[in-house]
Amino acid sequence: MDPVSVPGIRVSFAVDIEIQYDPFKGRTPEETAGLLEQSVGDLLFEAHPNVISTAVGITNIEVSGDA
Repeated sequence: MDPVSVPGIRVSFAVDIEIQYDPFKGRTPEETAGLLEQSVGDLLFEAHPNVISTAVGITNIEVSGDA
């Protein structure tokens, strides 16, 4: 018996996240953003039991304030 095909949907979001950044902690803004990117991907898998794949990508990094 052939498996039954289950339809899926793809949902796209645009999300801006601002975090506190201390340049004296030993990570560059790019390294910090990469760690955040990985965490967001992990959280998306945990958000719903039917998530089968995610694609998270950094589109921009801006350092604000005195950093």
